Amino acid sequence: ITSIIISHKLGEIAQVADSVTVLRDGRTVETLDLKDPETTEERIIRSMVGRSLDSRFPDRTPCAAPPAPA
Repeated sequence: ITSIIISHKLGEIAQVADSVTVLRDGRTVETLDLKDPETTEERIIRSMVGRSLDSRFPDRTPCAAPPAPA
């Protein structure tokens, strides 16, 4: 049986698929075998966004504490 699942939830895709095809801007970027040890979540994300991500969430500068009431 062949099915097409469109999702950004990589964990769910890994549970039900044998391979993943990454599309970006309406074009096929690559098709990866999920059983291949070189097919990592980082590689899939890199294919999706077109670059490597140093961190998924940018560093945040903590907000200054609000001024004490007068």
